[in-house]
Amino acid sequence: MTDRRLAFLAPAVVGLFFLVAACATAEPTVAPIPPTPTDTAVPPTPTPADTPTPTPTATPTLTPTPTATPTPAPTPTPTATPTLIDGIALAQLSVVRLVSAGKQWTGVMISGSGLIITTSSNLGSAPVADFFTDSGVSGQAWAVGRDDELDFALLEVIDPSVEFDFRELLSRLAPVVGAELALLQFPGGGTVIDKRPTRVVGARQDFNTGLTYLQLQAVEVGGAEGAALIDQAGTLQGIRMNSVQIAKLGFARPGEVYAITAESLAAVIVPRLQTGVIIVSKPGEGGGGPGPRPGFPAVFKGEIKIGGEPAPIGSILYARVSKTGRTDVWVSRVLTVEGRYLIPVSVTGTGYSGADVDFFLLSKQSTQRGRFESGASSDLDLTFQL
Repeated sequence: MTDRRLAFLAPAVVGLFFLVAACATAEPTVAPIPPTPTDTAVPPTPTPADTPTPTPTATPTLTPTPTATPTPAPTPTPTATPTLIDGIALAQLSVVRLVSAGKQWTGVMISGSGLIITTSSNLGSAPVADFFTDSGVSGQAWAVGRDDELDFALLEVIDPSVEFDFRELLSRLAPVVGAELALLQFPGGGTVIDKRPTRVVGARQDFNTGLTYLQLQAVEVGGAEGAALIDQAGTLQGIRMNSVQIAKLGFARPGEVYAITAESLAAVIVPRLQTGVIIVSKPGEGGGGPGPRPGFPAVFKGEIKIGGEPAPIGSILYARVSKTGRTDVWVSRVLTVEGRYLIPVSVTGTGYSGADVDFFLLSKQSTQRGRFESGASSDLDLTFQL
């Protein structure tokens, strides 16, 4: 058994022998020496900057805001409603008293430069009227437009020296029935303005002309024609008409009083008169004294110039016969020849012998003057300055 064990170990011993022999004869391989690592410089740790210690902020002491006292709202002052007395005070200085050929009536200033709207029936054949305001201003006003068929005249103050109080004429709706108004007028030849309350009781329209008239609660009286019809604000609402003219329209009964509306005046009448239209019911001779018929005329003729130039065809030449104690008489003629005129001047009644005859053209008075002698014929050249 011992031999069997030795036989099993013999190969192992032999192998180990050859392994030792191989290691003893082989030349050893020298392994390289690794380099000694260099130490990497470690950057210095930065010194942290000193952080300043913040100064503690003092806690503000809160001051309470005072409660605002609200401003009391102003108490509105109530506006007083205007009355007719207020309207009269505003308008009365614009109302004028007119006088011509011994007749007196009323008109209304509608511009500060001196335009007067009125009725034409009291003008007669005269182209001019004397005017008087309630403030004491007086003068003469020339008819720049006239329509006797409708009974209206537009007068213009000759050489005005002041700015006049006036009522602006505007196209407005007519007052309604029942409206409280006032009439400002110079009735019966008086020199003090009459302030008369009135009421609108009706309205009528003339379908031939489109003009509107208001029927008023008033009494017919001479001299009130052309009176201003005003409201509480002093606004011109119309002018009073002549009862004879209203009767011609066919819708008025005796004793009824009418006024044309401001709307009709502003839209139709005044623009038409401003064109210079002249329509006289009885052109030619006029009379002012007693007596049934005029006597023989005094005839004046000659050259006529205005501003150094021959007066144009179509111009209207007026002659006024005046004498102390007598009513002025006016006659007119339209020029049919350039720079020439011929005008017969007749008067009714006696007492005009030797009366002055003055001539007017475009509201200008001639520097020449004639003498009235019934039946005489005189050559007289006329010149007018512009």
